[in-house]
Amino acid sequence: MRYINLIILAVMLSVSWTWVQNDQKVSELVHAEIQEDLQQLIATYIKKQLPNSKNIDFKNIWSETLGEGKVKAHFNYSFDDSAADAGDAGVAVKGYAVLHRKPTENKKTDLWTLEEIQILNNHVTFKEGLTLTKDSLNESDLPEGDVTPIDEK
Repeated sequence: MRYINLIILAVMLSVSWTWVQNDQKVSELVHAEIQEDLQQLIATYIKKQLPNSKNIDFKNIWSETLGEGKVKAHFNYSFDDSAADAGDAGVAVKGYAVLHRKPTENKKTDLWTLEEIQILNNHVTFKEGLTLTKDSLNESDLPEGDVTPIDEK
C-alpha cells in the first residue's frame, strides 16, 4: 500500500509540475501592463467626465486569460464626487473589461483593444442625507390619481 501511495504522489507531483511549467497564452507581464493601463484609462475618464471627482481608489484589479490573445480584466474602484445639486457623494463601481490582442507589424509590441466593458454594480452613498417629510412635498410632485398606501393594500 505504501508503494501505491508513493506512485500516486509522484504522478500528482509530475502532473502539477507540468501544468506550472507550460507556457502561458498571455504572460504575467502583459497582465500587469493591461491592469495598469486600464487603471489609467478609468481614472482619466472619471476626471474628464466628473471634474469635481477626487480620491480615486482601486480596491482591486485582476485579469484572466480567456483564450489566445483575449483577456478579461475585473475591476473594483471608488471615488468621491461633489455636485452642486446633489452634494457630496461616494461612488463605488465593480465591473470587467474584455480586451483582444490585434496583430501588429512590430513583433515587440502588442496592441490591445477594448472589446467590451460591463459595469456590474454601481453604488452611490450620499455624504449628507435628504430628509423628506409630508410637509416638504409639493402637490405638483405627487402622482396623479388616488394613491393607496402600501399598508392598506
